[in-house]
Amino acid sequence: MILSMYLVHARLRAAAGTAVPADVADIVTRHADADTSLEHVSVHNDTGTGLVLGLFLLARSLEAAEHSALQVCLRALSHAPQLRAFTLLQCSAEAPFAYYEELLAGEVTARE
Repeated sequence: MILSMYLVHARLRAAAGTAVPADVADIVTRHADADTSLEHVSVHNDTGTGLVLGLFLLARSLEAAEHSALQVCLRALSHAPQLRAFTLLQCSAEAPFAYYEELLAGEVTARE
């Protein structure tokens, strides 16, 4: 089975007054099981919602990667006391629209 690397973004909202744990990436990573193939978690503060997690996963399809990312996030939010004040708003891959707009405008060439 061929696996590809996918980046799935999870947007989390923090309850008012909630501090973001310094080790949030480690907390999320600890909630991945052996079947998840979670390779890395990056964390970005989002002033509009709270934070965005970038989950890098090996999976057989985009759908499988999104499903695995969702399961990891739900486990972390329900089992890690440090994350109980956070709510999952969205968990999906982001489409690289800017690249395709540039491609259509002839500003870049297609990758082969």
